[in-house]
Amino acid sequence: MQMNQQSKDMNLIIQLDKNERLKGNLYLGSVYGADSIKQDNSQKIFSILSIGNEPENQIKFDPKEFNHMTLEIYDHPNFKILPFFETAISFINQELQENNLLIHCFAGASRSSTIVIAYLMKEHKMSFLEAFNLAKSKRQKTNPNQGFLEQLKQYENILKYQQQ
Repeated sequence: MQMNQQSKDMNLIIQLDKNERLKGNLYLGSVYGADSIKQDNSQKIFSILSIGNEPENQIKFDPKEFNHMTLEIYDHPNFKILPFFETAISFINQELQENNLLIHCFAGASRSSTIVIAYLMKEHKMSFLEAFNLAKSKRQKTNPNQGFLEQLKQYENILKYQQQ
């Protein structure tokens, strides 16, 4: 893959809400997409949620320019990602009030897409399947590992129970 293809490795998932609840757009991408923001920020992304298993090796963002949060999550089917959902969703909600936000992991396929799907389920009242299909339609690389898929289905049941 050439660098110019990698540097644009992010996809728009949700655009501004018509009812003005959200002021920012939500993007899903890879580490290459995140790194490209430093050179060309034509999407005007000023909030970044980085998900990786070695936070110290993550891209460093200037705190004067970007609101940045890093979550240490391993892309392994046995890893418990569900406990991270509320922290991530809280950050996403806070940042989308003001900024465009990129959620990324290394490939933009498993960890970051799992967080995006959980966010869509909770905040946009989507079923697991609706959220998964939306993410997949916007970013073909969306591919949570089997353990993450199971935890998203578990989360769907938790959300249903909370709504009763």
